[in-house]
Amino acid sequence: MPQISVLMSVYNGEEFLRDAVESILNQTFTDFEFIIINDGSTDNSLNILNEYAEIDERIILINQDNHGLIASLNTGISLAKAPLIARMDADDISLSERLATQKSTFEKYPDLVALGSAVTLIDDKNREFGIIIYPSKEQAIHEYMTTQGSAFAHPAVMMKKETVLAAGGYRSAYKHAEDYDLWLRLSKQGILDNLPIPLLKYREHPNKISVKNKYQQALVSVIARRASQSANDPTNNLDTLDKDTLKLLGVDLIAAEWEILDIMASSLLMSPTTSNISDLEQEIPAHKNAASLQHVVRSYLKFALASYKAGIHNKAATFALKAFFASPVETLRLISKKLGR
Repeated sequence: MPQISVLMSVYNGEEFLRDAVESILNQTFTDFEFIIINDGSTDNSLNILNEYAEIDERIILINQDNHGLIASLNTGISLAKAPLIARMDADDISLSERLATQKSTFEKYPDLVALGSAVTLIDDKNREFGIIIYPSKEQAIHEYMTTQGSAFAHPAVMMKKETVLAAGGYRSAYKHAEDYDLWLRLSKQGILDNLPIPLLKYREHPNKISVKNKYQQALVSVIARRASQSANDPTNNLDTLDKDTLKLLGVDLIAAEWEILDIMASSLLMSPTTSNISDLEQEIPAHKNAASLQHVVRSYLKFALASYKAGIHNKAATFALKAFFASPVETLRLISKKLGR
């Protein structure tokens, strides 16, 4: 029995697939199985995967019709032989010490059920352009996930199989936020944490699912957050989630609209690229009139900080001024509160 099951789903991932696969096969920790599910790829992904499967017996290759990421991950979890499951995506790169570092951390802390790490951002040419350090320690992670969004980079997470199964695995209705929904449920089963060192190179490119579906991801994230706070989760038996689902949770739709934009603005702070900022800037007019001044100012300030981190200083100044003109008092209050921490 292997000590770790690495789980990766692939759909038309030929462009970056070799880098991803080789980063796992070249780990310093070698006692693992590598479950790769080819989810109906129509490009050259299957041929590439067959090539690697022929030369490394640790690879367990499953070829299937396209069922989507969530179904593929649940299939992989059911097949996993190891007590620990390490997620991996077909466009990212795991550092060589990743599995060894996370495995040793689980051995030190028996109550740990999921462990992520900081990530280094790379582009489609493997050029590094930033580091994301996620919240660590239980209280900080709980605060972030109940007020901001996901506190983990999904492909950097290692988790206990038995706990994931006990929590119900990934839920099919939570497309584009299936990881955030799972972390919220796992947090009720044990301790979640992040290592402050980068163990994964996380690729940002235009075709990345999370980039193409920002709004739906944020909407489902709001639903996941509210569902986790509900005594009786009404989403358990739902196949799809939309704005009407918020009514089932007793959420005011006007407040939810700005909460959705707030989550998208928070995501900018994790990945402050010029294209991401421009994309989300287009969303502001559709939400602004439905928001409270506090929400407007907070989101403008997040956009300002993200723009500053991306090196777009003129846009950062513009967003900061918009926050100030919306409400000078609220702007100064939020800034002083942040500086006071």
